[in-house]
Amino acid sequence: MGGASRWWLHHALTALEASLRERGSRLVVARGDSQRALAGIAASTGARAVYWNRRYEPSVVARDTAVKAGLAGLGLDARSFAGSLLFEPHSVANKQGGPFQVFTPFWRHCLELPVAAPAALGAGAFAAAPDSWPPSIPIPELDLLPTVRWDAGFGLGSILPALLLGVAMGNIIRGLPLDESMNYTGSFFTLLNPYSLLIGVTGLAMFAMHGALWAAVKTGGELAGRAMGWALSAAIVFCLLLSASFVTTAWGSSGAMANFYAHPLLWFVPVLMLACVGLTLVLTAKRRALQAFLASSLSMVMIVASIAASLFPNMVPAINQPRFSLTIANASSSPLTLKTMLILAIIGVPIVLIYTAWVHITFRGKASKGY
Repeated sequence: MGGASRWWLHHALTALEASLRERGSRLVVARGDSQRALAGIAASTGARAVYWNRRYEPSVVARDTAVKAGLAGLGLDARSFAGSLLFEPHSVANKQGGPFQVFTPFWRHCLELPVAAPAALGAGAFAAAPDSWPPSIPIPELDLLPTVRWDAGFGLGSILPALLLGVAMGNIIRGLPLDESMNYTGSFFTLLNPYSLLIGVTGLAMFAMHGALWAAVKTGGELAGRAMGWALSAAIVFCLLLSASFVTTAWGSSGAMANFYAHPLLWFVPVLMLACVGLTLVLTAKRRALQAFLASSLSMVMIVASIAASLFPNMVPAINQPRFSLTIANASSSPLTLKTMLILAIIGVPIVLIYTAWVHITFRGKASKGY
């Protein structure tokens, strides 16, 4: 069993234990031969029946068949049930009685099969607790949690791209050292300057806020409440860092503000951006997740628009010599390349938009507790 499966099993058993205790029962964990362990638990609790959900691996089927026969020989009612699949494998067959080889006919056949209504669980669905419980292995002693923090690796793998994207944007706003051939002349550590790191941390806070708001939109109950708490904390940090970034850019980078001084109407763009960010903070504080998420989305659009208004016509300003800058003119591809990419965009972008819309329609609504 892999590390992710073991992690899932640990938390699934912990949740099952808590759920059973809420109903006056408990989980008993045993290790050893399946038939001997089940027979021992049945004897110590006075149980007269042993039920379980089927699995379909050949080795497990052989084991369960032997366990069922052994428990029946002890006078116990031993039965297995289809508890994890909508249709059992043997109930889905083609016209020749064999398994399907192609998905589409298999799917169409499944859609035509009747589905039994779920059994209703009444007040007596759970058996009464025994007078004494058999010994149980504590779940932590199963050592299911990984010793290697791969979950921390997932977190780091999410943090670094968001941080580095902001660092890259900070370097573009600040400008890069370029030569007359528009080649980068700095080192790796030149990119890790204080201003770009500030923009990187600001971008990380923005993504954290946006992601937490989306989690609040798509979930409910306790998880949604926690997500809104994360979003509010991230929103406060983001607003503080954005203010620091804005002031640092205005005071420390005259080139980044030149377009706004030359064309005062452009100030409308960053002012609208700040208004959207402020609205996001207010809506998050009021715990209005969907409206806050939409305001956050608009804030991100206006941040990109503000950067574009600041840089135009530059794409990568040269911090050492403005005439070495990459502009939309000298960085442009050939007319044939531009024409080809336009055709591809006209064809490809609608496909991406349609697919994206289909995904959101398919997964609309909130995720259920099971997910």
